[in-house]
Amino acid sequence: MRRLLFALLFSFPTLAVNAQGKATEVFVSVKSSKDLNFERLLRDSASIKKSVGSDQYYSRISRLIFKGDIEPMFAEAKTWKEIEKSLIGKYNAIGEEAYLRTRAGIAMQMKQWAEYLPLAKRLLEKYGSHLSEADRKKHEEAMKANQ
Repeated sequence: MRRLLFALLFSFPTLAVNAQGKATEVFVSVKSSKDLNFERLLRDSASIKKSVGSDQYYSRISRLIFKGDIEPMFAEAKTWKEIEKSLIGKYNAIGEEAYLRTRAGIAMQMKQWAEYLPLAKRLLEKYGSHLSEADRKKHEEAMKANQ
């Protein structure tokens, strides 16, 4: 019975107060795109973005897709093309954004500039408004320094 109550308690959104003092809806139970409430995050995107901000919403969704979809595909040795096709097929634009964030981030870390530059350009052109100011600057500076 305690397990059931614990599971129910953590499967519903809770309210937390962020640094600005605004009530922010936090889905504490969602750890990956495979979790039950992940679909709810997608479905309720407008209200969540209003509460936490667009850049935080998209960043979190991308991390959840990475954890639930991309990591298992890495383990299966899928190609980047297969990963991209799968994510876009499953999540549409948000899947493409998660793919671009992941692939560009890895290429940047590995200093694979020939691969990175077109990915970062596509990410910034299509989804730049979803990135935090710091992430946008990081990509813009890396692109400028490595053209």
